Formats: sequence, C-alpha cells, structure tokens
Amino acid sequence: MSRVPIDPEIRALVVTSSKKRGSATTVGYVGRHRVGLAVGGRERIDPAENEPPLEHADMSATGWLSTEAGGAVDQFNAAAVKGVKGLIDLLMADRAFARFYALETIARVPYFAYLSVLHLRETLGVWRHPELLELHFSEAWNELQHLRVMEDLGGDKLFSDRFFAQHVAFAYYWIVVVLYMLNPRIAYNLNRHVEEHARVTYQTFLDDESEWLKSQPVPSCAKEYWEARNLYMFQSFQTSAEGKQRRPELRSLYDVFCAIRDDEEQHALTMGALEEVHVSER
Repeated sequence: MSRVPIDPEIRALVVTSSKKRGSATTVGYVGRHRVGLAVGGRERIDPAENEPPLEHADMSATGWLSTEAGGAVDQFNAAAVKGVKGLIDLLMADRAFARFYALETIARVPYFAYLSVLHLRETLGVWRHPELLELHFSEAWNELQHLRVMEDLGGDKLFSDRFFAQHVAFAYYWIVVVLYMLNPRIAYNLNRHVEEHARVTYQTFLDDESEWLKSQPVPSCAKEYWEARNLYMFQSFQTSAEGKQRRPELRSLYDVFCAIRDDEEQHALTMGALEEVHVSER
C-alpha cells in the first residue's frame, strides 16, 4: 500500500479533485488547513496560492475508481444501496419520518464499524490513527442527532419499523466491519453511496414539503445540537472547499432538514476523499 503521511492534527480528510498535468491532485481545506495531496502518491504538495479549490470532488474520474476493479466495486455498491433504499421506500412509502428513522438508524452503522476496527487494530499494535478515531466518532455523533430528530417526529412509533431498521443495521454493521478490515476504500465507497442517497432523499423532501416544513417548530433536540455554543464535534467532520465554519440557523423544521441534508453532503464528501487517500501505518 502506498503511504501518505497524515498530520495528527488534521480532523477531516481531503475535499476536492482536479487534474493537473495529466495526474490527479486533490486540493482544498482539511479542518483549518489548506492542503494538497498527490492522489496515490507519497508526498504532500502545496497548491498554488491563486488556484481556487473546487466545490465538489469528481471521484469517478480519478484514482482507484478509474481502474476496472474500482469501477466494478463502485457500480456494485451503488446498485446495492439503491436496492435497499428502494425496499425502504416500498415498505414506508407514505410515512416520511418512518423512512428517515430507518435511514438514520442504518446510516450510523458504518461509523461504529470503522471505530470498532480502528480500536481493534490499535489494541493489536497494527495501526494507530487518532485523527480517524476523532473523525468517525464525530460523524457517528452527528448521525445520532439526526436519529433523535426523527424519533422526536414520531418516526419510531411502530414496532415493525424499529424491528426492520435495527435488524438491517445489525447485518450492515458486520458487513462493514469485514469490508473495513479487508479494504477500507471499499467500505468508504459503500458509505459514500449511502450518504449521497440520503442527501438526495432529504433534498426531495424539502422540495415537496417546503411550505409545511416552514410552518412547523424546531424540535428541542435539534436546538440542543445545532445551536449549542460548543460545536467542536460538529466542526470536526466538516470537509469544506471554502474552509469556512458551518453554523446552521434554525427558525423552523425546514431549516432542521436543510441542516441534516448539508450534514449528509459533508459525510459524502469526506467518504469520497477517504477513498482516494492512502492511510499510512504507524
């Protein structure tokens, strides 16, 4: 495995991708640091000061996803996520909050799996990656807040919905544990598709129900999280091309779902970045 040194102070990983002189290069903000990384290479590079970071990564065009094996994995994971999402939509077609409850119950699982494997490897003296522990814990904490919102909105009131979501999550956990132990890139790729589907799902809901959502109050659990004075854990998982801090303002339930949608986008960006970065062993 090619190695790229990772600064222990870095709280998230890369953001954007561009092609320079025929080779793939990432450039953007990682926490408060403007950095560049040669994808698949060994050395960190400094991007030109006058080169604006791109807004989104195009991970399908560069790096491992451009290989035959990477492309096949990407297509399989995309189809698998689409199939599970289709099943959830079918079972909970007219119950949006139940669908979102199931989605958030399942979406938390990869971060638990990553943390489990990272702890195991550190215990065995194989790897030590404090920056990844911090990153994935902050992502799990964020997904918990999404789940609390859906529970507050009544998404978990039916036993059948809880039974389905929790059993899918249990199976998904062990799948991700195995994938992450064998090849972290595949595990990150799978979760990127999950997070991208989540972002699209919430955006569709916002478009369809905007007027109603704007008339509804903000759940107290949402205020506790997004309007807290200390948003350290919230800022830890941001992967931003601008390097700016996010501070959602909540005036209605519409703003809450906008914040959740934007969180899912940040998770997807981070997963896409992690696919392309070789994590060094310590």
